[in-house]
Amino acid sequence: MGSAGLSVPPRMATLIARAGDGFLSSFKGGGQELRKIYQECTLEFNPLLLNPFAMMCYFGHLEGVMKAVKNGEAPQLSNTETPFRFGYATLVASGSQRISQHGGGPKPLHAATLKFLLMSGCPPDVEDICRYTALAHASTIPQDNADVARILIQHGADVNHQDILGMVAVSGAIMAAHSKAVDVLMEGGASLDIKDGDQWVPRKISDKAGPKVAAVIRKWERRRAGEQALLGEQGCSVCGKEDKQRFCAACYVVRYCSPECQKENWKEHKKTCKPFSPTNTLTFKPRFDDQHQILVPMQDIARLVTGFRPAASERRQRVFNLPSEFPKKMIIKVQISPTSSTMPSLVYDSKRQLACQLNREDSPEVFDRMTEIVRTKGFSGLKAYFAADLRNEDELVIKVDDILGEQPF
Repeated sequence: MGSAGLSVPPRMATLIARAGDGFLSSFKGGGQELRKIYQECTLEFNPLLLNPFAMMCYFGHLEGVMKAVKNGEAPQLSNTETPFRFGYATLVASGSQRISQHGGGPKPLHAATLKFLLMSGCPPDVEDICRYTALAHASTIPQDNADVARILIQHGADVNHQDILGMVAVSGAIMAAHSKAVDVLMEGGASLDIKDGDQWVPRKISDKAGPKVAAVIRKWERRRAGEQALLGEQGCSVCGKEDKQRFCAACYVVRYCSPECQKENWKEHKKTCKPFSPTNTLTFKPRFDDQHQILVPMQDIARLVTGFRPAASERRQRVFNLPSEFPKKMIIKVQISPTSSTMPSLVYDSKRQLACQLNREDSPEVFDRMTEIVRTKGFSGLKAYFAADLRNEDELVIKVDDILGEQPF
């Protein structure tokens, strides 16, 4: 067994022993301290100090792994490596997150390597010393895709397996803001109601995990409840594809992936299509006064409190901004103050081409009506999404008869 340069510090061993067969509390039982030690130790992980088979797993060397298994040269696939007791599926999952192309060698094929190992009898849920499984590792580092997590679930990984803190994979994915992993885990049956060592459940932290994660969770909660998808949810209204989307030019609510889908749906959509009109809109004067307003996203505060690092890709500042061309239709988010009904509301679109605030003193009646709509029909009573038309720098028309589904921003 190769060490990969890892060793178990005495304090780590003490905390693990304290857990026994139960779960550690993050705050009172040393769970957060254990997580920190684990993260610091794994920074010393050196794959070149693994044994040859484990190293091939980590680097996604499919040909070498296949040859070793077929020739009987591979160790038992239920074995573990390093003092942290990583299973082979975990090594592949970890390597897939960290390895792109290395030293002019063969192209990494982590997904294919993982499939081969699982089909050859490698258990998908081998626990390491902190009871993390391959699925937990695959779910906590944001990537362009969640293929490894999906493969593990397809081959029997327990989507609700609990680690030494009692956390399930979806909890880690939520706190890491890995929305694609959350989507795959929810599709695989992840529960939002499993209590960890602090008696917290994933559902409790989902509202503070950022808009992309929240939108995914809301989507799956509605599907599980048998509810119809909300207007403006991601995906073509005809085929469900999420790429290359365009909106109906009249209502700017219904999405399509192609002219063909739009044409196919028009006969049905025209019955409910509601263009912008004075009866279904509110008009505001957008303000761009404070060029230095900085907001700390709630999901970052939640991550820090629970021991996770803030997501590096999230925006840290929302500086007021004005598009260069008018008129411009867009989907916007209106975010009201949680403490005062007279404080300015923030408005921005997904690309921050528009980022402004709405002030009550400009039009008290209109402002109060918008605040009431967000409080009674929005998400958590603090934010809501609408189709809007920025006609010029002094006129923002917001279509309020249709509250849109939660968007990933």
